[in-house]
Order: sequence, then C-alpha cells, then structure tokens
Amino acid sequence: MSAFGTKRTSEPHLRRAAQWLLEGAACLNMDDMPLAEVMPMSSKSWHASTLGARPLAPETLMMGYGYDPHLSERSLKPPLFLTSTFVFRSAEDGKAFFELAYGLRQKRPNEEPGLIYSRINNPDLEMLEDRLAIWDEADGSLVFASGMAAISTTLWAYARPGTAILHSDPIYGGTDFLLKKILPQFGVYPVAFSAEGGVEAMQIAAEKAQKLGSVAAIYVETPANPTNGIVDIAAARVLAEHLATDGRRLPLIVDNTFLGPLYQTPLRLVRISLSLRSRNMSAAILISSRAAVRDQRQCSNRFAACEQF
Repeated sequence: MSAFGTKRTSEPHLRRAAQWLLEGAACLNMDDMPLAEVMPMSSKSWHASTLGARPLAPETLMMGYGYDPHLSERSLKPPLFLTSTFVFRSAEDGKAFFELAYGLRQKRPNEEPGLIYSRINNPDLEMLEDRLAIWDEADGSLVFASGMAAISTTLWAYARPGTAILHSDPIYGGTDFLLKKILPQFGVYPVAFSAEGGVEAMQIAAEKAQKLGSVAAIYVETPANPTNGIVDIAAARVLAEHLATDGRRLPLIVDNTFLGPLYQTPLRLVRISLSLRSRNMSAAILISSRAAVRDQRQCSNRFAACEQF
C-alpha cells in the first residue's frame, strides 16, 4: 500500500496504457446521477468525494483528494517520493508484486498491488492521475512525461499495418510528424480533413481512408494548433459510429490541449481525451465511457471491456 492508499495497478506504464486503451473503460449508467456517483471512488477517507450527502467540487477535491496524512507520518502536505525503488517487507512480497505487475498471475481477492519502481508506479504519480481525472470528469487517467509520449502511446494502441488513421488538419507539429513521417514506415496511412471543413470534409476523407484499409481511429485536435480552427466533435462522433465494424465504434480521440477541462470537456462525447500541458506539468491520457452509455444503455462490470465500444 502506498502513502496515498490503494494502488490501482502496478503494470509497467506503457503496457498498462496500451491494455487500458484497447479494452476501453467500463460502461456505467450515468443518467440522472450526481457527479460524485458518476465517478466511483474508493470508500477510504482519502478517496472521499462527498461531505455528508453533498458532492464536493473539483476545486475542493484538489486540496487533498488521494492523500491521507496518517499514512505519511501525519505530514499535512504530501511528501515527494524521490526514489527509484521501494523496499519490500520480504522476498515473498517482492515476488508477489512482480508476478502481478508483469501479468504472470491473476490478482487475488482483496489484494493490493505493491510499489516496485517509480517508472511503474509512484504515490505522487497516482495522486496526480486521480486529480486530473476529476477535472476532466474521467473514469481514470494515465500521466506521461511528455505530450508526444501520451499521443504516440494512444495511437500505437490502435494502429496496425494496413490500417488508416483519420485526423483533423492542422495539428500540433509533433503529432503531424508522427502521423505523416513515422507511422507510414509501419504501414499505417494518415488521411487528413480540414479542421474547419465541416461534415463534408470528414466524409470525403473517411471514404479515402476506407479505400486504403480499415480505419483504426479518428484523431482530432480542437481548437487546432496553430490556427484555432474548431472541429465539430459531435459530428466526428457520428462519423465514428457510421464507420463502426463488428458492432464496435471507432475510437474517437480528442487533443484538448488548448482549452483544457475548464472550458471544454470532450469526454462527455468521446472516450479518450488528451490533456497535454508539458510546459507546466506532465501530459495525461484521460478515459471515460459515459458518452457510450447514453446511447447503448447497456453496461459491463467495471474494469471489464465494454464490447459495444
């Protein structure tokens, strides 16, 4: 157990991200539910999101969510865990932690994954991920050291040789280079549509992409960098549903860097949102399934893959 409470996972970070993106977040029935119930939290005190029956606002939760002073020598503020590795209570504990981290066995009932290595999991990192998820109204988040680490991990989770990625244009320079110079070397075809071209531009690009191969994902950046062009997220979602194969809607990924969660909340319409704030903090992948629930009305168990996604 970390100084901040129960660890969600201890899988290596990139593997954890790819698996999460592929499986999708669990579907929950969000209709007529207050925000505190929409985002299920641990019953432990450091994951409390209500005061009595009153849901706490994100501004309030930022002050202490995910941290319990009693687990850190009663320090009022969370300490910085400036360590690469963590000490195991016994060799048996270390063996169990590594087995679970690398998928060598299933998690036992009531088992809490342990801390191994800060690149894999770290108490400060987990608290940051929890709080970012609150701002974006997400079911969860993954934090990376750079924006391109988050973007490339997301796209590699879906891209396969012979597939196409439909994307808005213009987009951030690093993303543009990845899509147009790097991914084609692996047989992945980028197909662009104008950010301000409307539905017609999306449809024309989608037809072109389908001729190249199956469409792996739709990637939009809105407002666009550097023109501030606006992409119709709702229209992109309709297109994703139209391009669905085998009952699975295409993943619609939104780069929400320019506006952020205070002014735009893409996760109300899509499953994956990227918040890239590398100049003042790390980048994050935020995941939610509530947009699908409004349409599908069918849910799976939490942490299970939502097959309708």
